[in-house]
Amino acid sequence: MFSPQQGRTLVRRVFALTGVLALAASMAACGNNNSDDNGGGGDSTAAQDVQSAAVEASASGDAATVSGELPVLKSATGKYNVYAQTFEYGEVRIDINDVSISDDLTVVTFSATNVSGREVSLGLLSRSRTIDRDVSAVELIDQKNKKVYRAAHDEEDRCLCSRLEGAADQVQAGDTVSLYATFAALPDDVETVDIRVPGVEQLITDVQVSR
Repeated sequence: MFSPQQGRTLVRRVFALTGVLALAASMAACGNNNSDDNGGGGDSTAAQDVQSAAVEASASGDAATVSGELPVLKSATGKYNVYAQTFEYGEVRIDINDVSISDDLTVVTFSATNVSGREVSLGLLSRSRTIDRDVSAVELIDQKNKKVYRAAHDEEDRCLCSRLEGAADQVQAGDTVSLYATFAALPDDVETVDIRVPGVEQLITDVQVSR
């Protein structure tokens, strides 16, 4: 892995929370454009469903428990703390559902499915170890331009991403939660990106970017 001196980018985008709602509108428009390009196929419709989940989450900052099929670009399995236990871990499948760029923003939507038989916490996804946890520790890696992107924050230093509250704080066995994180827009020449998800041992590589 390249060093921070080779181009680690700490993305400190300054947006008001109302900007997140504007993001929701741009995401919906982006989804409609993708549908036209793909002839209205099922994958495009599914991607819009994922974006809608992120839009709903953006209004509250919370994770959303989901049911049914979601599009999956890449998957990996990670280990996360069994809830209220310090040294016990349960397996969680991380599915990358969509990576979309619109209006100078990159939005990553992903889902976490508890495939263990025990209740787990996704606290490893947060940079903060306080009560105000979120998924700010997820990072995008642009291997082509040798840059690492961290989640965007608003003018009050709040992450424009899902908070780890409710369903995501205590993920029941078999449950799936939908999460999102926002980053600065990737350069035009970037077609795929790697994603670092804490708890997953390896990078999730070559994830397709849609525009």
